[in-house]
Amino acid sequence: MRVFQYDVRVCPSCSGRMKVIAALHYDVRFVVLASHPERFQISSESKDLKWFSLAEAYQITPEGSVHRQLDKLTQRRDK
Repeated sequence: MRVFQYDVRVCPSCSGRMKVIAALHYDVRFVVLASHPERFQISSESKDLKWFSLAEAYQITPEGSVHRQLDKLTQRRDK
C-alpha cells in the first residue's frame, strides 16, 4: 500500500465551526492492489468494505476527484 494521490480543496462549509472564512480539506488516497484478495473484517471503524475492479469503481461514485484517480490508475495499468 502506498499514497497514490493528494487532493486539497477549500471547504467553505467548515468555516462556521472554525470561525474562519474557509478551511482547507485534505484527502490522502491510498491504493491497494491484490492479486488474490484476502478476506477482511469489518470493524467499528468501517461501515462497509469490499474489493472491486476499476470499472466498478467508476459506477460507485460520481465524484470527479475519485474519477481523476481512477483515470490515473487506468493509464498506469495500460502502459
